[in-house]
Amino acid sequence: MNKFLVRGLGFFNDAYDLFVMNVVNVVLSEQYGKHVYTSHMKSAVSAAAIIGAVVGQLLFGFLGDVFGRKVNMIITCCLLIFGGILCTVAYAGDATNTLWFLVIARGILGVGIG
Repeated sequence: MNKFLVRGLGFFNDAYDLFVMNVVNVVLSEQYGKHVYTSHMKSAVSAAAIIGAVVGQLLFGFLGDVFGRKVNMIITCCLLIFGGILCTVAYAGDATNTLWFLVIARGILGVGIG
């Protein structure tokens, strides 16, 4: 039972991060305005984690065959923590650089999700 709870919480965390962007897009649009947070930037921020997840699935599928599941689980957990911290502290001076920093951080987080 305990294993199922831990796995379920992990899946919830992954799904939450992938789909929370609908709310975050509204907040970022209000914060930075339409002139900075354009539709192109909105797409980049939203898609970064999904693209990262696809890369992570392909990468960790191969690495799982080479190194085993335990090593992959440790790496993905570290990437999830590191990517989450980067998303939290995303600030790079001006608004455009901050948003691109967020895109990169969400990409790292996405690789961990994958």
